[in-house]
Amino acid sequence: MKITPVAMAVHRQGTNPIIREDALRIELADEGGGPFFLITSTDLFKDRSLRVDYEELGALLEAAKRLMEASK
Repeated sequence: MKITPVAMAVHRQGTNPIIREDALRIELADEGGGPFFLITSTDLFKDRSLRVDYEELGALLEAAKRLMEASK
């Protein structure tokens, strides 16, 4: 048997990532066309998800870093 992590929660320290509305969940998914990340934010009324492939995630992170630097 092998154990492989396929999902993680991102949340504020001291909060419960399972029941908190502001927690984000990122998981690795694949529907036959290659792996991608599924990022989900859950609120009281509905789940909101974004599908991002490996290349897109790298570009999104770079864009976010540039915006953070520009806002200083």
